[in-house]
Amino acid sequence: MNKINLKPDLNALKGDLLIAAKLTLICFTAVLLLSIVHLLTQGSIDKNNRKTEDMTNRYLIADGAKFEKSYFADPSVHADDEYYFIVTDSQNEVIGWTVSIMTNGYGGAMKVMVGFDTDLIVKNAKLLTNSETPGVGKEAERDEYMTKFIGTGSSARPIPTKKSMLAQSDIDTVTGATITFNGVSSGIVRAASLLKSELTKSNVTDATSDEQEVSE
Repeated sequence: MNKINLKPDLNALKGDLLIAAKLTLICFTAVLLLSIVHLLTQGSIDKNNRKTEDMTNRYLIADGAKFEKSYFADPSVHADDEYYFIVTDSQNEVIGWTVSIMTNGYGGAMKVMVGFDTDLIVKNAKLLTNSETPGVGKEAERDEYMTKFIGTGSSARPIPTKKSMLAQSDIDTVTGATITFNGVSSGIVRAASLLKSELTKSNVTDATSDEQEVSE
């Protein structure tokens, strides 16, 4: 009868441990290098994003002299991506707001910036970060695409959320890219809703503060 050798093969075990150690070292080195690259490039990326955002703000509300970044009080809002700017003119009078909002299109997440006047009517909008299909959904990046939303936001002329709410010429621009249109329009509607809610809360807070000052 052949005897079964129950003793571990130390050489094989050492070899396995050596391979595991090498793989661990490779993984650690890769993570370290990626972290270093991220640290080196993140500053440039953030700088470019701020530049793009600043240019977009001035495009949305051209007569704005100052754009003060503020954050929504709504806890459901992701502050890293969704916030607004208080826009004032050279006399320091508020002339509107711009809002950075995240929405979803055919290719996934999209960043849209929207400009509003003091009546919360859409002045303009711009599609920024996106992964939409070139030649189709990407057309929403064109300035002309957003003209269908300019001047909307009132009860008489609501923000269009369906193709049936568009003029025939505008319907043609969204044909074949309905999901992109739905994403952009829902983003603009949400931006208006968040801004309206924020301003309502601010007005209530200001009124309460004024009452307290008077009573004192």
